[in-house]
Amino acid sequence: GSGFDHLTDTGGFLPNGAGSILTGVLLVVFSFMGSEIVTLAAGESSNPQKAVTKATNSVIWRIAIFYLGSIFVV
Repeated sequence: GSGFDHLTDTGGFLPNGAGSILTGVLLVVFSFMGSEIVTLAAGESSNPQKAVTKATNSVIWRIAIFYLGSIFVV
């Protein structure tokens, strides 16, 4: 069926409990906090354009290193 049946079949809207909503809210909150911290740091920097560019590139490299490093360890 279509429509309302998808919400009520197989255990309803939250078949595994409401914990998934809390998980989603935490992910969204931390995502927004990260972008807010970048703007605060840029506002207090003497050269915001250079600082934000350097920080962004640094984060990209760190994520790549930790991701690839964990793959090689496993």
